[in-house]
Amino acid sequence: MNRSARSQATADALLDAALDLIGECGLRGTTTRAIAERAGVNEVTLFRKFGSKSKLVREAISARFATLTADAIT
Repeated sequence: MNRSARSQATADALLDAALDLIGECGLRGTTTRAIAERAGVNEVTLFRKFGSKSKLVREAISARFATLTADAIT
């Protein structure tokens, strides 16, 4: 797997982990440490990729909404 593919896989794992944990613990109960742990990466990686918890959450919701919209159209 090349660097770009690994980077995308890491981002996807973080996005999925964020949504899973928000579903389980709520937004306030979900920490960046827990998201990183669930995704199998260091918390620093989360901040390097997304900058903040709020940016990660926005991206996760946006990506999920785009997938749901695309599925509904096809």
